[in-house]
Amino acid sequence: MPAAGSPLLTMARYQPDAYASGACGAAGDTALVGLLRTILLKRFESSVRAFTKTVEKMVAEHDLFLRGLQEGVIVGKDLMHELSAADDDEVLDELLAASPNRVSAAGYDVRRLRRDVLADRKLLEGLGARAAKLGPDEDPKLSALAGELARIAAEAKKEGMDEEDSRQKRKVLVFSAYADTIDWVEDYLDRALDRNRMAVEKDEQHVEDAAGH
Repeated sequence: MPAAGSPLLTMARYQPDAYASGACGAAGDTALVGLLRTILLKRFESSVRAFTKTVEKMVAEHDLFLRGLQEGVIVGKDLMHELSAADDDEVLDELLAASPNRVSAAGYDVRRLRRDVLADRKLLEGLGARAAKLGPDEDPKLSALAGELARIAAEAKKEGMDEEDSRQKRKVLVFSAYADTIDWVEDYLDRALDRNRMAVEKDEQHVEDAAGH
């Protein structure tokens, strides 16, 4: 959001009534739009993957909304659910033409609405593309988590009375509200373990080679 003025992301697709013919512009975010802004922020704070997945879905829904405008239809929540489930263009066309959830765009400033939806789509696509370039190894939270887990494992090994006790002491619960973030963390830790395992095997082989000579 800019330091002053309106947000760059207008969220026009989620508040089309602000674009009814004769309206001078959005009076302010609706409760839904405010919630969506919060969700985007929380997904970004959670992980790059969670944010990217959300933005990809939003871009796809903006495309469907724009397709509806092209056919003279305002795509609301119920119609969006129908369109998102459609598996080909023919079904999309049928829904836009005959769904009981279709709303005519005749009473809306379609030009202004399309302009803002297109601008939002471009901005969302750009944000998603930038986020998608960030890999797990560039996420400082993941490296911090891996370091903490390594510390816990080392401490458990040192303090455990036997292997079973050490195993119990190194158990950790990692929680996230988003499944995408859990997948992100799991994929990273699996790779980190593989790298660590390969490093250990390499060191062991080096010791064996040295002993053989």
